[in-house]
Amino acid sequence: MIIFKKKLFLISLIILFLIKRSPSQMKSRKPAAVAYNENMDDYTARIFHSHAILAVAAIPFSFYIHYDGIREANFAPRSIINGVLWCGFFWVLLIMGIVARRFTKKFEKHPRFWRWALDLMTTSLAGFLIWSVALNVGKSVNPYARYVTGWWSSLMCLSIFSTISRWYLRTMAYTSVVAIVVIYAYIETGKLRVLFILFQVLIYFVLSNFLSDRNSKRKFMEKQKLYEETQVFKEILDQTTDGILIYGLKEGLMYRNWETNKYKWWKEGHTLDENLKMIKVDQKKSSGNLITQPIVIIELSLSCSYEKL
Repeated sequence: MIIFKKKLFLISLIILFLIKRSPSQMKSRKPAAVAYNENMDDYTARIFHSHAILAVAAIPFSFYIHYDGIREANFAPRSIINGVLWCGFFWVLLIMGIVARRFTKKFEKHPRFWRWALDLMTTSLAGFLIWSVALNVGKSVNPYARYVTGWWSSLMCLSIFSTISRWYLRTMAYTSVVAIVVIYAYIETGKLRVLFILFQVLIYFVLSNFLSDRNSKRKFMEKQKLYEETQVFKEILDQTTDGILIYGLKEGLMYRNWETNKYKWWKEGHTLDENLKMIKVDQKKSSGNLITQPIVIIELSLSCSYEKL
């Protein structure tokens, strides 16, 4: 088959038997939007990198940190419960990250269900962080201790919340943490301008997460479309029964997938017209994936106009 595109400098002369995609193959192709939601590999990878790595960094020191806090509180029951919950929180992060990555292939069988399940589990972990922030906000008297604790809490929130795939759940988690801090600051100061910060943050998170989600889907759809087109050409190349030749009007021979003198109808010393005239066209009706149409050869002359093609 020879493909000629009007008003282009290149003529792609593809000499092959066309490969027809079967109806079952065409039906199995999924829309890019659906494929984005079913892309569990990237999703579980983000969960592993976020949850498991955060847990690995925190677990070795978590026992001592919380034991020291319990000791300073004179082993009060509330401090003990708080320390146990935090240690359990990091272990849940570790297990969730490893399991999500380990069973990615199984999750791909029911991607919609598992994506919702993992999102809700991560949102539950976010709820624990929100509860912890609400419980401990303003308790530390030392400003440096509050500064360090605040940075660590912010890092955990950023790491965990960012893995929630649905933008509205992610926005709700971020806004809840900020709302607690802002409301506490308003109670302490009594200044109305502090509440306006909450509205600023809310507007930012809603627009930022929504637009980021749309942009991520758009980029994925572009990559998915390019991947599908590449697969189609790869199938044609893999199943070609004769040869492929790409010839430019000005560039001459640009590509071919056969060795020199492999075919009698192509001589290196002949011109393009002379070589094409040597091709004999037969009607092919073979079974399988081959299309039941003849190969069409268009005789080209470098002096011919586009309108004649």
